[in-house]
Amino acid sequence: MVEKNKFDKTGKCAEEGAYAEKTFTELAKAKGFIVEEATKEQNIKEHIDYFLKGKDKTVSVDVKARKRTSRQNKKFNDEWVWVEIKNVQGKNGWLYGKADFIVFERESDFILCPRKSLIGIVNSFVRFDLAIVDRAYQAKYRLYQRYKRRDQITQIKMEEILNHKNVVKWKK
Repeated sequence: MVEKNKFDKTGKCAEEGAYAEKTFTELAKAKGFIVEEATKEQNIKEHIDYFLKGKDKTVSVDVKARKRTSRQNKKFNDEWVWVEIKNVQGKNGWLYGKADFIVFERESDFILCPRKSLIGIVNSFVRFDLAIVDRAYQAKYRLYQRYKRRDQITQIKMEEILNHKNVVKWKK
């Protein structure tokens, strides 16, 4: 249920997001989960894409497609991930949504990180005490705000996520 953002002029980001969600849900089904799509309202307000129903538990996930360091880059960057602290309206970003897990797509796998653990990782590494930067390449462990937007996003090294004990890796 990926919608094209007004800043996504070519629709490429929406296509990549839809592909990541499709690939992830197929993998989840192959692992025995019943996959239920969130409502449009849950997706927008709670940052939940899907519910995965297992034998004795249901969890919610927000799937993040592979990203580049900036739109100008041709290659994906699996070493660093973007994290949304505040959205373009200046409201809480997906990091503070209601999904149980944030799912990061990489070339050969998906990384499932408990959202609350990710908050701890972000709080441990991001320099909230420094001025907000205005260039994507400066966003590593710094708050970055895009031109004429109210968002606050940052990049953290995937290694920091992988080192966390509650993270799960699903091979594609």
